[in-house]
This record gives sequence, structure tokens and C-alpha cells, in this order.
Amino acid sequence: MDGLKVLASGFQIDEKVKIEKLVTSMEGVLVSRTSSDVNFVIVKNVLAAKYKWALYVQKKPVVALSWLHQCWNEHSIV
Repeated sequence: MDGLKVLASGFQIDEKVKIEKLVTSMEGVLVSRTSSDVNFVIVKNVLAAKYKWALYVQKKPVVALSWLHQCWNEHSIV
């Protein structure tokens, strides 16, 4: 994830802390605001505004939390 920007949407604060630890341990960056340079959006709820923004406006890959865990397990972007 070297340098990739990841946005997490719909998670509680404690969940975001865990997500940030995983992302940063793989050399990525967890961002808190929407921007056009976000590479992946991890969502908990497909009804969230950030989900719709990522999918329809920015056409960014929208993934579940399990994707992040799979990336961690395989040591690469899956």
C-alpha cells in the first residue's frame, strides 16, 4: 500500500483506529475527508453518502473491511 490513500466510511472511532493501524503498517495513509486522490474507500454501509460519492462520482474502488484484512494477510493489494 506504499503511499496509497484509503478512506474509511461508516465505522466507529475504535474501528477507525484499528483500520488506521493496518493501513499505516502497510505504508498507506488513512484519510478522513473525501478527495479526488483517494485510492480505495472502505465502507461499512452501502447507504452512506461517501459510498455513493466514491462509486458514482469518483469511480473509486469501494471495498469491505475484509479486503483490508486480506491485503494484510497476503502482504499486497488484492
